[in-house]
Amino acid sequence: MLHINLGAPEEVKSFYGNSRHLLLENPTAPINFSLGEVMDSALFQNIMDYFYKLTGIPVGIIDMNGTIIVKEGWQDICVNFHRVNPAACKNCLESDYEITRGIAVGEYRQYKCKNNLWDIATPIYVGNQRMGHIYLGQFFYQDEPIDYDYFREQARSFGFDEEAYLDALSQVPRFTHLQVETAMNFYAGMASYVSQLSFTNIKIHETMDELYNVMNFQNALLNAVPSPIFYKDKDLRYLGGNKAFDEASGLCPSEYIGKTAFDIFTDEQACVYHQTDLELLEKKEKQVYEFHVRTVSGKKKDVIFNKALFTDLTGEPAGIIGVIQDITDIKHAEQRLLKANEEIIETQKEVIYTLGQIIETRSKEAAKHVVRVAEYSYLIGLKYGLNKEDTTLLKIAAPMHDVGKIGIR
Repeated sequence: MLHINLGAPEEVKSFYGNSRHLLLENPTAPINFSLGEVMDSALFQNIMDYFYKLTGIPVGIIDMNGTIIVKEGWQDICVNFHRVNPAACKNCLESDYEITRGIAVGEYRQYKCKNNLWDIATPIYVGNQRMGHIYLGQFFYQDEPIDYDYFREQARSFGFDEEAYLDALSQVPRFTHLQVETAMNFYAGMASYVSQLSFTNIKIHETMDELYNVMNFQNALLNAVPSPIFYKDKDLRYLGGNKAFDEASGLCPSEYIGKTAFDIFTDEQACVYHQTDLELLEKKEKQVYEFHVRTVSGKKKDVIFNKALFTDLTGEPAGIIGVIQDITDIKHAEQRLLKANEEIIETQKEVIYTLGQIIETRSKEAAKHVVRVAEYSYLIGLKYGLNKEDTTLLKIAAPMHDVGKIGIR
């Protein structure tokens, strides 16, 4: 005997909507969780315990695999007789299938099971996936007669102790139709709440998985950068850094996260870092500066700090992120290049000076003519506003004005 009731209360209808709110608005991708994994079983068990004490109406929440998540008030006739006897249990399982087969969201069904007791079920959907059911059972209606001869025959058929079986039968509750209808309206509302809460929990799971993947990617990306990278909150406490920063500072994350520069660096370094950080927070512009640092081994390094702010959801500064570029080798190369240039210039000076002396020996003008021209050129250059470097080059090159005399015999 199967009855379908679509008369769910208005608050349940408003949740599901005429177009099946959950089916249309929630995702249709398969859900890879069981009902017990996405609902707070202990919380709902506690709620149902109090509901049963208040009303005497039994309840069960069972997932699609038959796993019992919540149960309260289950009858001895089922727990100690029907469910433990293979033949009687087969009736139970077939009845469970019949009562839930094709049941739609927002519906509840009542069904007189094959062991002749009433059960009622309403489904729990998450998205378009049925995850389980809420059951009310087992019971009789107050206005229906009980066929004791049927149950005596059933006890003999299944091999039960007849007296104990009939005693268990006498404990089966009897409810009015109004009590059952009210309870099922409550359970239908509870099913919608479980659906909504489970959907939220699934979204939390998915979000946490996505966040974990993003964090793994970001960590891998930061650690792939060979330059030290660090980030701080707006109170200038370190939030983290990449492996290159750990190696450069000689610290592991637990030794610097949550600490300020004054806690982990020398006073000289910390003062510079603190002051530049304050300037960055005030001006809110990208910051670049050179500085000298010492490694954990005490070796001096020339570095460039590139720092910028990162913001929160409101656009307000949330902290500082910085990249440290080691330019020690570049500095050394620059020094070698400068030295090489100086050597080239000195060599050029010597060559020009030698040529000037040769010109002097060939010149018929007054002695020291070439020297005088060089000095005049230097003074004229200063007069016209040339800088010292350019006037020096002019002085060096001036003796060449008579270089053609070298070839005169």
